[in-house]
Amino acid sequence: MLHLMRSRLVQQRTALIDRARAMRLECGVAVGRGRKTMAGKLPALLARDDLGLTQTRRDMLSQCVQG
Repeated sequence: MLHLMRSRLVQQRTALIDRARAMRLECGVAVGRGRKTMAGKLPALLARDDLGLTQTRRDMLSQCVQG
């Protein structure tokens, strides 16, 4: 039973990361795949003003990093 719960949590986390990656790509920001890559590089990208990200997208992406 526990392994099924863990599997579901991993699937949900992966789906969330994939959605965040798709949002970045829509804005023309390509970053490598994976949870660690996203967690490491996304805060620096959110701090940049030259990307043209709206505040709403910044908020959504920062929520993805926070978990």
